[in-house]
Amino acid sequence: MSEAVVDHVTGSATEDTCDFKVANTNLRNSLKFLNAKLADSKNLVGGEVTLADLYLACYLVRPFQLVLETGYRKGIANVVAWFSSLAQSDEFTAVYGNIKLKEESKDCKKAGKGKDSKQAGNDNKPEKQPKGDKGNKGDKKPKGDKGDKGKGKGDKKPKEESKDCKKAGKGKDSKQAEETVGVPDNVEFQDPIYEKYKNVLKNAVYGKVVTRFPPEPSGFLHIGHIKASMLNYHYSKIYNGKMILRFDDTNPSKEKSEFVQNIIKDLKTVEIYPDKTTYTSDYFELIQEKMREFIQVGMAYADNTPADQMKEERDKGIESVNKTKTSKESLEIFEKMLEGQAPGWCIRANLDMSDKVKCLRDPVMYRCNDTPHHRTGTKFKAYPTYDFACPIVDSLEGITNCLRTIEYKDRDALYHKILEKLKLADIEIFEYAKLQLKSTLMSKRKLQWFVDEKLVEGWNDPRFPTVQGLMRRGLTIQTLKEFMLEQGPSLNTVLMEWDKLWSINKRIIDPQSKRYYCILKDSLAEILIENGPTVPEGILIDYHPKDPTMGSKSRILTNHLYVEIEDVNEMKVGDKFTLSRWG
Repeated sequence: MSEAVVDHVTGSATEDTCDFKVANTNLRNSLKFLNAKLADSKNLVGGEVTLADLYLACYLVRPFQLVLETGYRKGIANVVAWFSSLAQSDEFTAVYGNIKLKEESKDCKKAGKGKDSKQAGNDNKPEKQPKGDKGNKGDKKPKGDKGDKGKGKGDKKPKEESKDCKKAGKGKDSKQAEETVGVPDNVEFQDPIYEKYKNVLKNAVYGKVVTRFPPEPSGFLHIGHIKASMLNYHYSKIYNGKMILRFDDTNPSKEKSEFVQNIIKDLKTVEIYPDKTTYTSDYFELIQEKMREFIQVGMAYADNTPADQMKEERDKGIESVNKTKTSKESLEIFEKMLEGQAPGWCIRANLDMSDKVKCLRDPVMYRCNDTPHHRTGTKFKAYPTYDFACPIVDSLEGITNCLRTIEYKDRDALYHKILEKLKLADIEIFEYAKLQLKSTLMSKRKLQWFVDEKLVEGWNDPRFPTVQGLMRRGLTIQTLKEFMLEQGPSLNTVLMEWDKLWSINKRIIDPQSKRYYCILKDSLAEILIENGPTVPEGILIDYHPKDPTMGSKSRILTNHLYVEIEDVNEMKVGDKFTLSRWG
């Protein structure tokens, strides 16, 4: 398939088309052909970047720059996403070098001149030509030549087009996009439960939704993580979109490869199959570049205030003595941090220390850490915080809907500020309530303590709220899905009982569960029934009292029975009691 794509596109994009006009029919058809091939995959061959992607992207750099500049995006949205993402990858820059993608909105005037024109080959002219032969002297033409900036009456039409420039900047097919916001009424879901939640995401475009589940690989998944993963996964499927599993591996002190493997395993257990798996560490070098930009625009500064003092100053709204450092000074310190030569230093966001929201008082964006990383080893000496890395990687990976708990609401302003200052695409945030259950410990740090102290079997102990522990207790996947989707849209933080979860589980497993009986050996008592059968007798009973189709089993009746010793302790001489289903 990749060879066919490369042949088709490069066969049309010859050297003569490097300075092509947008209306060039051959190139337009080639891009649409490539767009169709990228409909079900982010790259030419599967989900990973291959030589085919690099070859084709390098070949199309010059013509594609003009595609972005003029706003010619109709019918090639997949190609735009593919090229934009690939152009920022390490593989591409290693081969071609860094390129600056031109934004459509910056050339809005050009978009008004030619983007929506029905001409083929007249994009250099600001006026819309009337129908008929271009050279016909009888045709109406605006006053002035091509370089006239609008003195003639003929410039009225281009001005009318430029009014829609903002809309064009958002996407040439904006009308079509508006028609597909939400889930179409004629969509039939494979899972009936989806029908109830089909319009839960704000401004979500059907077929274009991309969500992400970003766990930190510092422990096993517990029931709180399952809510996050299920909402991201099932909401993406409701909108016929994709979900990315991204490991937020920005703190090497806590992370292990063991946790990565078990998170992948647990997601498969709960029937969550990501469309792509990535790591924040894949973007470390790019995030470093973004931090340099952040410092240069005055949005961050280097600071070596001790942790305890910094905490106290943030609480009282006291500015750091380093807040006035110049960008040049902070950049020099940042470079030393990356080399491991600036212990005790960090990079903080340059915000407002008097902000009523204390988490926005110059939070730390980058910090030093000499601990070897589970993937990159000792290559990096400083790492970004979640607050800085998350919005950057979200934008780079094309996330359309960022789902996170309401506890992050105070940080939303910082999330959007980072994207704005770094000139990255903004993202819709969807908030939901964090799952809280009574008498349940869900802190990974505290659960780790139980494991380290060998007070439990391990992370899969049935007393743990982890996925592996809950599965050992008989919780079903369907139960988790129903429970999480039902809780998902709510913003009300409620301390819940486990009863509801188990009642859903019982409703699901009861109709399909055969009945068996047993007594623990350490807690049994033998009783003798004087008028019971002295010779053992056998009878047939159904496995399920309400479903005889499940079959039957034999039950032996005798005058000797085993019962729970607790029941015997409650018996008194002369009491009458019934032996259920004994005969």
